[in-house]
Amino acid sequence: MQTKYQCSCGKQEDTYHFFLVCKNYSIARNTLFDCLFMLELVNIDLNLLLYGDVNLPLHINNKIFAAVHKFIDESCRFSSLVFYNCFQMFSIVSFFYNLHDILLYIRRGTSKLSELVSDPFE
Repeated sequence: MQTKYQCSCGKQEDTYHFFLVCKNYSIARNTLFDCLFMLELVNIDLNLLLYGDVNLPLHINNKIFAAVHKFIDESCRFSSLVFYNCFQMFSIVSFFYNLHDILLYIRRGTSKLSELVSDPFE
């Protein structure tokens, strides 16, 4: 994903840059990866950080979510109070939609991710 926004480090800012590359957030990122490595996760990518993994237990996905939320907080990237509160609300709503999908997965015994994806606005 590419955007027209420039990061304070001088590079083009996008989700990948923020979570995995930017030197401004290296300390917070180290904490994030320490948490994920403690969960014995080895294939860490942007998709895992944003959506979790339906093949992992719910408690592990909850820990991934908490670690990512902590990273966002520690980065202070969204420190503008108004924007930050909107972002927190979006995070909470996204979490519950993801949780809803995971619970559907468990209930249905679905093995295909495409069967799990639902429109939250239906």
